[in-house]
Amino acid sequence: MPGLSPSKALLPKQEHLGGPNFHDDESTTTSQLPPAPHDNPKRQRGMYSELLSQTTGPVLSPSKVVSEPLVQPAPPARVFERPHDLTLKLDNSAQAHFDLKSMEPKVQVPFVSRPGVVPRKIEIERKKRIFSGVQLEDLLLERGIDHKQASTTSLDFYAGDVPLLSLESFDNTDFECRSVAAWLELGTKSDGTCALPARALDMSEDGTGSWRSCSVTGVEELMNSNSDDPEDILWKVDFTDGAATGPASASLHRLHVYFIAEDPFIFADRVASAHALRRTVEKNIVKNIYADFMPMEDMRHLDTEQLSRITLNASNTRALKGKGVSTQGIVHEINMDYTRTMNWIVLEHKAGGKGEAGGAGDMIKMLSSVSGLFDIPNYSFSTAKNSFCFNSFLNKPEIIKAVVLVRKESAKVLSTRLFVLPTKSTRLDEFSSSQSSSISNFSSFVKETWSSAVISHVKQQLKDVSKGWFNLEESNTEVYKFSKLRKFLGFLNFIMQDTLRFAVEDSLLNYKKFIFTACAPPVTITSTNEVSVDFSLGGTLTEDAARLRSRKPPLFLLDLAIDTTTGDLPVFGYSSSSSSFTSTVLQFFDKSLISIQKLIRIERKVMKNLFWSRDPVMNTVHPSEDWVSVYRNEISSAMSAAASKLDEYLKLYNPLLEFLQTDETQYLESIEIKFGGKMPENLEDPDDWNPEDAEIDVKSIQELSAKHLTLKAKLEEDIPVSVNLGAFSLSCSKVRTELSKKHEAIAEALMDMACRVTTTYTDLTSEMFEDMMVNLKKSPSDIEAVDDIKAFISTVPALVQALGPRIDTNLGFFSILEEAKYKLDGQDFNRKWEIFSWPKKIFDKVDDLELVLQGKTNNLLEDMKEDQAAFI
Repeated sequence: MPGLSPSKALLPKQEHLGGPNFHDDESTTTSQLPPAPHDNPKRQRGMYSELLSQTTGPVLSPSKVVSEPLVQPAPPARVFERPHDLTLKLDNSAQAHFDLKSMEPKVQVPFVSRPGVVPRKIEIERKKRIFSGVQLEDLLLERGIDHKQASTTSLDFYAGDVPLLSLESFDNTDFECRSVAAWLELGTKSDGTCALPARALDMSEDGTGSWRSCSVTGVEELMNSNSDDPEDILWKVDFTDGAATGPASASLHRLHVYFIAEDPFIFADRVASAHALRRTVEKNIVKNIYADFMPMEDMRHLDTEQLSRITLNASNTRALKGKGVSTQGIVHEINMDYTRTMNWIVLEHKAGGKGEAGGAGDMIKMLSSVSGLFDIPNYSFSTAKNSFCFNSFLNKPEIIKAVVLVRKESAKVLSTRLFVLPTKSTRLDEFSSSQSSSISNFSSFVKETWSSAVISHVKQQLKDVSKGWFNLEESNTEVYKFSKLRKFLGFLNFIMQDTLRFAVEDSLLNYKKFIFTACAPPVTITSTNEVSVDFSLGGTLTEDAARLRSRKPPLFLLDLAIDTTTGDLPVFGYSSSSSSFTSTVLQFFDKSLISIQKLIRIERKVMKNLFWSRDPVMNTVHPSEDWVSVYRNEISSAMSAAASKLDEYLKLYNPLLEFLQTDETQYLESIEIKFGGKMPENLEDPDDWNPEDAEIDVKSIQELSAKHLTLKAKLEEDIPVSVNLGAFSLSCSKVRTELSKKHEAIAEALMDMACRVTTTYTDLTSEMFEDMMVNLKKSPSDIEAVDDIKAFISTVPALVQALGPRIDTNLGFFSILEEAKYKLDGQDFNRKWEIFSWPKKIFDKVDDLELVLQGKTNNLLEDMKEDQAAFI
């Protein structure tokens, strides 16, 4: 890193203040500043004019404004002279459209100041005033760099037209105070655009250049470069000085772009360092060129003894020993390098001895390093060692061993994870149970096992330490504050805080990646049984990677169910609501962060004799941190997008809602009233109901039954047993089975109804024939009864003929049942043939009855004759 900025010399030397020294090597120090006045520590103190502003002027008090006379004397001519800093003023006026944050220098000062420490905004303001008071061109001139003169190469003497070595190749990025991303973030506006105030070097074709005001709008990578190296990045600038000549925009290397928010002294050192390094490289090139052109035949080579010793040492290794490796090529290279070195020595001696000046002589006479080490100034090792031992707590074996043991315990925490990442599909309650158990175990391990182990190691290693720097029985708070034990325990706290933070960061990152992997594949829903999941992520993954991803099971397992709790009518739903998945995943994300809070620092548990007004806790990952909020929002978005597919898929079952909400009893009753001749319950006058007038249509009932069987088959085809919805494995078997059974039950009930209607109709017809049979079975007691029976017999053919259509209808009903392959029981089967045999029974009875009536008539006539004869 470069040395301190020359701008620090502009600050007055002040008394050293207590507290931490928050500054970096490139920034102005804040450790030597005037003492702060005794004021309210909660109020941020202001100094100078608070903040510079390019748009607002000073605040004036109306009572202190002096009115000027209307007539003023003419100004002298000297007021129209061009000021020497006119360019700077124009640059400042052109920066009015930039955000204030884009011009703020980088400082290492706490955001919340303490009494006695310069506030952050005042430190920033001081730097801004120092930076704005210097000109970059003047700083470069002080370092021997003048862009108004074309740069020349040291190789001009060797050839007529030798191009300059690229200056960008010699840029030292150690001078950089911010990363590329940090610079872009500094210049990002609220609308998302980037505008960083800067000055850029505009080079002309003749090799001269000038520094022009510009606005940096972004970066672009060099062609065929895929690295994040700043040397491979060009900065896009738009010149804002309104010059008539020169380009309006350009893409320049970082070495040619000076940001207003950076230290001009350090930037000038950076440019000067690049020029100096280029000159050094040119000298080395010249030296090698001359050495390569010197003859080597007459030069003395290494003797045999030296070469043998070198060869023996080089080949005396485990890999080469005893293998007889040829060393001729290596020996030749060694002799070549030795001869070149001798030529360099001769060349430097000859060039220096003749007193040559300029040209190649100056290039040859260059200092060579005595050794390959860096030259450092002399210093007292004993003084440095004593200072280190006095200030460091790492000077006892017990402390080193305690640190090693604590790091071993911390490694166990790093290998532990907050979350369980299941490798198979789990139900939401199982997921909740496993995550809750894992988080509880991690919290218990951290707060009890880990802390207890660390405390045990500290006490075990320091148990034999008596009064001194590491006295565990210390009871004086003031003594403890200045002891090495406090530094040591603070160091252990930092180790534990870093360990816990790294473990939590890794766990949250893996948790986010786990959720993202499950929710990333796009899902296309065409129908209930046609759902496609693009495991290639739109072609971004290779075929092999997509195939491996497709083998991973979905994250959650749930059932398509019938919900009867939302209202009077059942609806389709899920065993777990779609929104509960997102809330549950986020719930354990939040719970994991809450579980690691309030971890008490080990010094509170180790130093029992000190008075503690409260239990100090470690700084852990807080839910309000920006990256945590970003993770949470990304997980929420991914889960919400995946859960939305559940709602989209559920809508495809809306056409089945009507059938789902249909009451079987009411449906069958309506069909029986419509086609089965059943009397409606809401009839105003039941006495007016005539079953003979009711419409009976067994065919329609059978067709409805067949329709339900068809719908059942289609439903089983349309509703899959299970379906993959990306992050969810949905089981539809319960709904599929229940709807299928409902269709089947209705179809069977309709066929039973058809049979029942048929048998009822058959029974009514049989009753009509039985009535006829009753009349035919009457035994006449007199001749008048015989005449009545004969009269009835004469009407029987007509009556039987009138019942013929009913018989045909009955037989048709039974044929429908047979075609539907409905199995009749014994009584129903007998009814069919009974109704078929009724006409024959009637006519057989009539024939028998006629013979009986004939004999009965003869008997009655004989009786009448006898009675008549007796009467006479």
